[in-house]
Amino acid sequence: MEGLKTFFTKIKFTFVSNVMWYRIFIIAGAAALIGALIILSDTVHFVNRSRLVEGFVSQFDTINSGDGGTSYTPVFKLTTSDGRQIRYIHHSSTAPPGWEIGERAMFLYDRADVSSVRMYNYFSVFSWSIVLASLGIMLLTFGGGYFWLRRYWR
Repeated sequence: MEGLKTFFTKIKFTFVSNVMWYRIFIIAGAAALIGALIILSDTVHFVNRSRLVEGFVSQFDTINSGDGGTSYTPVFKLTTSDGRQIRYIHHSSTAPPGWEIGERAMFLYDRADVSSVRMYNYFSVFSWSIVLASLGIMLLTFGGGYFWLRRYWR
């Protein structure tokens, strides 16, 4: 009889801890969605107050890896509307180079803060809001689905 009581105690503890994890998923998912909306709002404000400017690859920074290979990071030169030069180093490097010297791309920069340059493509502008919204939706679906389907499991 004592073994049966221990067995049911363990089952009850497992159920309670599982419910707790699903609640944590819901809370984390809601926090990720709120964070995504905040970042999206900041991004939209940045795009609204930014200037669009064309830049070109002026050189490559080389990175030597431990295995003897070399990767190349494009460095762009931009000229603002008031004639200031901006140097933008791309966030990724590739081997062989993914860009060519002189190749052009569009950029956004804030007139008040010239150092806030972003490449003008969908993922570069909205990347963090996309990632956080995707994570939040997944966690909310997983956690909320448990509570929604739990009534059918009993």
